[in-house]
Amino acid sequence: MEDIFRKRLYFLIPFYIFNMESKFPEIEASRDKVEELKNFYVDTMLKLEDAVSIGGLTGFSYLEIRDMTNRVVQNLAKNYESIRKGVGDIMGGKVLVTEVSKARNKGREEMAVEIVENMLESGMAPEEIAKLCKLALSDIIIVQERMLQKQMV
Repeated sequence: MEDIFRKRLYFLIPFYIFNMESKFPEIEASRDKVEELKNFYVDTMLKLEDAVSIGGLTGFSYLEIRDMTNRVVQNLAKNYESIRKGVGDIMGGKVLVTEVSKARNKGREEMAVEIVENMLESGMAPEEIAKLCKLALSDIIIVQERMLQKQMV
């Protein structure tokens, strides 16, 4: 795992879990080993968060890696309740999918606003933009008003 972080190959983290599958029966049989595994996941996620904070990884990529890692664990550990529950609690479960969806939607909204701004700057009428982009005219007007406010400042 250290090589993955040193080389910034974060996308390999979910695949690293496959190496641990053979140890699941032993881990499941020991409460201490389940705790060690949980600590491993906490440390891994903290390292990923550090990578985000220093700009080595985007927040969206962090959420995707975390989601994929959780899915791998949940599938590989389907017969190991302590592992599945312990790691699942750490990894975020279904809430994680919501976080990823929110990040994706926010990115789409930001891109749409940028496109609308470019169209307005090129002189297109708000009604035409709304029709071409299949957006509500009121949304185009809001973007236009924000642009005017920025110009006044």
